[in-house]
Formats: sequence, structure tokens, C-alpha cells
Amino acid sequence: NLVQYDALDLSRASKDFLFLLEGERVLDFNVLTDEFVVVGLKDEPTVDLRFGITEHPGPSMLLAGGNQSARPDPANPGFFRGNGQGYDVAPWLFEHIAVETGYRMYAQSFAAEGYSRRMVYNAGQISEAAVINWNRGWLTISTAGGLGDPPAPLYAWDLLMEVAQVRLHDDGIPEGQANMAFSLEQLSIGLTADQLIEKLRPRLAEQETKLSELLVGEQGLAGSRADLFYVPIEGQEGVLLYRAAEDVAGEYAYERPGFFSDAKLTNKVSTMAATAGVSETLHEQVPASLGAIYYAGDDTSAVYQLEVVARDKQRIGVRVTEVKGIL
Repeated sequence: NLVQYDALDLSRASKDFLFLLEGERVLDFNVLTDEFVVVGLKDEPTVDLRFGITEHPGPSMLLAGGNQSARPDPANPGFFRGNGQGYDVAPWLFEHIAVETGYRMYAQSFAAEGYSRRMVYNAGQISEAAVINWNRGWLTISTAGGLGDPPAPLYAWDLLMEVAQVRLHDDGIPEGQANMAFSLEQLSIGLTADQLIEKLRPRLAEQETKLSELLVGEQGLAGSRADLFYVPIEGQEGVLLYRAAEDVAGEYAYERPGFFSDAKLTNKVSTMAATAGVSETLHEQVPASLGAIYYAGDDTSAVYQLEVVARDKQRIGVRVTEVKGIL
């Protein structure tokens, strides 16, 4: 949305160009039309994810709980997570992940049997050498004749957490240092390339102004030494306009902007009011009538006489003469 104007650099008495913004932003984007394309997406895009997990810093492993009715699950009445220490640490630590994973996988096992089961194991001639009673994940383990060393009643996910912690330190890894990482590769994002592009369009359209500012700034001003510029008007004389502060990216160095009828720049003849040919009100302007004579200063505080000496439909000729010893 930058418009090029024929302009004049007074100090060089030569032609220049000025590019001014007309519109809300410098760049518009046709993201809602077929002109917008995204190149290089696979038909079914996937992502690779890498996860890092750290364990509780210790100094000792976390233990199972012994309270069957602790931490009721509000989403599943009648089920409990228990008071195992895995739930006392941050949810992104290994122990918490291990115990919660076990709960979600196994809590509702044996639903057809009322979430309970009695499992009996014989050892040779020993009947019921081990008996495990399951009640919504709560394990009660007993053995015959003092065989082994069964744990006190506990939840299955607490038992899994304890076993996982032991195995986590295989090969003598110190407690608190058994961190891990794993990757999940080529996971579908659930969208085809075409669907993804269609979802991109409205999001990008909402951010057109931000995209424009990131690429070319708020004004998109190109470097120019111009002091004045000319706007032709169909069927009229056209207008000379003086450069305004909004047209300069850096410091505005003009002490007396505008056009004057005298070399001392005391009698301003330009106006910032909208005219029949120029509706904006940011620039000082005067008619570019053939034979008109004006005076103007530049950004070095020098003063120049301007005389319109030629014109055609799109351009004018201006004679520039520096007036010395005035300011």
C-alpha cells in the first residue's frame, strides 16, 4: 500500500521519489484467496516428540501407602488412589507419572466381576501357597507356611511404582539421578495438509497488521532525501505538498515546514486543510499553478525559491534557486 510520488530534493535541486502509506498497513496478504499457497507440507503431516523425565531427588525412594480410602477419585465414585508418596510429588516427576499411569490402566480391572477377584497359586504339594485378593486395585497378599515376605496391603499402582523405582536404579545409578528421555516419532497431528492450510488462513488473516509490521515496519518508509512532492489531479493544476513528520523515519529536522510568499518565511501561503484534489490533512499544500512562485526551507535550514515553469498531465517542472543570507 505504498504509493510512489515524484518529489524534489531542494539542496540538490534534483528529482527524488517519496513512498507514502495509503491504507491501514504497508502490506496486505491474500491469505483468504487461492493466491495464498503453502509449499512443502506432507499430505499427512506428522511430528516427532521428545520427552525428558526426571525422578524425585531423593534421598530415598518413595513408598506405597497403607490407607485404602485415601484420595477418592471424584470422576469415578467408589475408587481411590490411596496415600502413596508418589502422589505427594510434582506430577511431572517419574514416580508420580508411574503411579498415576498404573491407576489409570488397572483401577477398573475385572469390571465384570464387580472390580474384585481372588487369585490362588499352588506350589507343588502346597495348596494356596499364595493368595492375592483384588478389590478395586487394593491388594491383600498372603502366603502359606510363612513362604516369602508378602507386602502389607497396598494398591497395585503403588506396588508398580516401587518396582519401577528399583528397576530405575539398575547398574547402580544413585537415587535422584535416574533421569530418562524417550521419543515418539511420526505422530499424526490429525489433519491433512489441505485441512491445516484451511485452518491457517483465518488465523493469518487476523494477524495481517502484525505480519506487515514484522516484515516492513509500521510505515515502510524507504530512504528519501525529498523535501517536497507533487500530486497530479485529473483536470486540475495538481498540488505541491511539503514533507510531514509522518513521512520521516528518524528525526524531523524541518524548522519551518510549509510554503511561503516571502524569502524570510514569515507569510505562509500553504494550508493543511483538505482541498478538492487532496483530501488528507497531514501535509502543507499549495496549488502547482504554472508560473507560481513560492519559498520554502529544507532540513538544513537553507531557503529556496520555487518557480513552476512547466507542466503536463502528470508532471511539473520546478526551477529551484537558493536564497542566501536570509535566515
